[in-house]
Amino acid sequence: MSTATTVSAFCATHPDQLAEATCARCGDYACAACFDSLSEQCHACESLASAATYHAVPVPRFVLMTLVSLGLYIPYWMYKQWASVRRRDRSEIWPLARALFAGFTFFGLTDDINTASLSRGLAPLSKGWCVAFLVVGALWRAPEPWATISILAGLAVVPACARIWELSSAGARQANGGFALRHGITVVLGLILWAGVIYDTLYPEPEVDPYANYDY
Repeated sequence: MSTATTVSAFCATHPDQLAEATCARCGDYACAACFDSLSEQCHACESLASAATYHAVPVPRFVLMTLVSLGLYIPYWMYKQWASVRRRDRSEIWPLARALFAGFTFFGLTDDINTASLSRGLAPLSKGWCVAFLVVGALWRAPEPWATISILAGLAVVPACARIWELSSAGARQANGGFALRHGITVVLGLILWAGVIYDTLYPEPEVDPYANYDY
């Protein structure tokens, strides 16, 4: 537990500022600008802990990447989260396998996020989002237009993405909050893919009778 300072101590990062608390992790004095009262850690320690826990992605970019990629961004996002969990826990889980079976492993990821949320005093995420992701995502096997509607399954992951962003440090959010060249390339390729889907929907190929040229 961090404690409020009772002596005239100064911030370890800003020596000209009086400290208001000590970091629960490193024990350094921290001023109001360097201390997170929720995690009871200085921003330096919070940044180290948060950066190693999850892969933070801003919600607007997550939604954009999910829609333009026809949902293919979801397995990548899941892989990044499980890879981060593996590094944090030093476990032997297979992030790629968990990403490929995201419809089922999303329940476990939500449990992990909820554990981190409770430690920060945040309400847990509903498992209903996991059910929605699994059910809507399964529509990709159905005929059109249900197969295209399955893309919307990614929207059920938005609360988890938002919570990870909330749990991340200010440094992690600043580092991952921008729009890089790879994101622009993904958007362009996604729009081309969407153009093909729309064209095939509006102008389907006529059905050809394979026996039309045969004389009986």
